[in-house]
Amino acid sequence: MFSFRNKRILIISPEGWGRSFLSKHHYAQTLAESGAEVWFLAPGNGHEMKPFPNLKLTVLFHEGTRGLRHIPRFLAHRMMRREARQIESITGGRFDVVWSFDSSRLFDLSVFDGAFRIYHMVDERNDFNLSVIASTADICLAVTSSMVSRLSVHNRRSYFVQHGHIPGSDVDVALPAGKNKIRALYAGNLRMQFLDWELIGKVVRSFPDVDFYFVGSRGGGNMNPGDWPVHPEMLRLHEYPNVILTGEVDYAALNSFMQQSDILLLMYDAKRFPDEVANSHKILSYLSSGKVVVATYTREYDGMGLLEMATDQESYMSILKEVADNKDAYNNPALMSKRMSYANEHTYMKQLTRIEELISKVKS
Repeated sequence: MFSFRNKRILIISPEGWGRSFLSKHHYAQTLAESGAEVWFLAPGNGHEMKPFPNLKLTVLFHEGTRGLRHIPRFLAHRMMRREARQIESITGGRFDVVWSFDSSRLFDLSVFDGAFRIYHMVDERNDFNLSVIASTADICLAVTSSMVSRLSVHNRRSYFVQHGHIPGSDVDVALPAGKNKIRALYAGNLRMQFLDWELIGKVVRSFPDVDFYFVGSRGGGNMNPGDWPVHPEMLRLHEYPNVILTGEVDYAALNSFMQQSDILLLMYDAKRFPDEVANSHKILSYLSSGKVVVATYTREYDGMGLLEMATDQESYMSILKEVADNKDAYNNPALMSKRMSYANEHTYMKQLTRIEELISKVKS
């Protein structure tokens, strides 16, 4: 059976390395912990390297050549091949596995000679050169059924793989004090374009007896492109007496915050962006706490009984009121155990095993 252990692996990411982690960062760290030599290719100028002393993991900040999709394919291929050789020279040799999460650069994976090539689609809108990157991959992975369908047009070896989860630590970080007995928490980038700010404002104003914690970046950091707009409602959040803004925190603190909350929130604009919000990375982290999750419509979890899921703003308000009035019933031991069990079946280490099995199937 195929194994990532002792392999040289290049992960290509559209996001930089920083305080906030997404799936590509967690996969990089988990691969390094499992015995692989991992190079994480992040956007940046020059060829700055950031090694992690206790892991075989190095972040290489490398911008690369942009705009290659606008030139003839043969010329773009030649330029990407030259760039691949440059990266191999900098990092000490060719790679056993190239695992790309980024369809905007080095999108012709055939330039990595001898490597097993993976394209992993975790963002519906990261599809800039989809036909090329999918067709030049040995296997394609995706986190929603709609993404799998799109990839399958170009590569029949396309598979659904659920997001991963990092088990929480035992670090105890106190949630900032609020004024109310009920604590509801949203974790995530507040500059994200898919948030339903109309709903967020309505929720905060309609439940003055609930403290709302917003944990995440409001600007800057490795998750925010400079051109993402700032919503006026986000700028007003600090004016509400029942809102606490914590800013970005590390994963251990977030896990502690979730444990201390009564309700966890997902508030996306599922009508405008149904595919983009069909499966949020944060859901498994939420479920790992065991706490009840009140969510806007999330297609990949429909019918699973893990989320208290609304279909529109009106039903969201109704569900949130029901949960807030009966929070202990929704956080009873049986329901909490069901949520935690699902999350624990999808740790990143277990997802790596599932992916190894898929690769073995493809290679056989």
